[in-house]
Amino acid sequence: MNALLKGDYEFYKPGDEPLIFPIYQVDSTIKQSPLIHLRILVYLHDLFRGTSDDAERYASVSSLFAYFDVMSISEVALQRAVAALLSAGLVQPYDLSKKGYSDDQRIAITESGLIHLELAIYNPVFFEQMALTTRVTDPDAAQKIKEAYTAKVPLNQRLENVRSLFCKFLTSEDMQHCKVPEGAEFHAQAEIAFELARRWQSSSASVNEMLQLPEVAAEGVRGIVEQFDYARGFGFVDIPSLKDRAFLHASTIERSDAGDICDGDDIICDIARNNKGLAVSKIVEVSRAESPAFRSVVIKILEERGYGFVHIEETGIDAFFHFHLLSSRQRSELYEGQELLVEVKTDKQGKSQVRRVIG
Repeated sequence: MNALLKGDYEFYKPGDEPLIFPIYQVDSTIKQSPLIHLRILVYLHDLFRGTSDDAERYASVSSLFAYFDVMSISEVALQRAVAALLSAGLVQPYDLSKKGYSDDQRIAITESGLIHLELAIYNPVFFEQMALTTRVTDPDAAQKIKEAYTAKVPLNQRLENVRSLFCKFLTSEDMQHCKVPEGAEFHAQAEIAFELARRWQSSSASVNEMLQLPEVAAEGVRGIVEQFDYARGFGFVDIPSLKDRAFLHASTIERSDAGDICDGDDIICDIARNNKGLAVSKIVEVSRAESPAFRSVVIKILEERGYGFVHIEETGIDAFFHFHLLSSRQRSELYEGQELLVEVKTDKQGKSQVRRVIG
């Protein structure tokens, strides 16, 4: 708490507690995203789960340079981030006799790294403690977090507000220092900020801000629905002509009488810009993506991660589904063995994924 209340951001240092690494802490001497450690761990995690060959789980530092260079992350920032992860034991070198960082190393995520990755994205206690101990370089954001934590409201509301404001700071800073390109190899990277916002950014704060639409950015443009979370009531639309994505709120869908909006749908819409970015102000037309519908059975639910899998007997395949496709009622009633009628698509990586839950 010293970081928040006394301005002592050196109170919690890497190494003070060997089991906990301040994953959102950055080197203040260089410009970098506070999500850089998380992004490296996600990259290594994809290698880890993509092969059973232990040697193939290691990535050369030079391959990290090439991968993250496309995302506008500098070599200096990457070097320091990898060095910090090595020092904390969240990643390890292929040659364990080599201590410290070097450019010719190959590294892999460790069990501690896997745990930190899980905690950083999904655990509310870890996330709020990071919010209260991480150096927030934006003075306004730091002040808002402090005011939220000391506000005279119930503790659970205070912590929710702290998580929301910290998440907003992280994703805003990340957008300034990191540009995720399109492509299947960057899909997991593109999901990081969205997943953090989906879990921790309070809908009351973010939605109110995003619905302030003072400036028209474009009219009658094509958009592709990336993800729409029915339980939270908002999602995002990719706008190819603007090379950006726009916020979409449920009230806009209702006001436009657009019916159900699903991932992958093409829409013609009007776009407005506010101080937080682009937002869909009106939906003019919806072209439903055509996907086959199948009877399926829920075979696995990973509630803490927000997704699960269904088995489709007709095709013999298992398909991934995300909780954002479900309403609050559907989420609360979901159980393994439940039968669902679903539409299935093939994602960018060639894997089967549920596009829409029909019933």
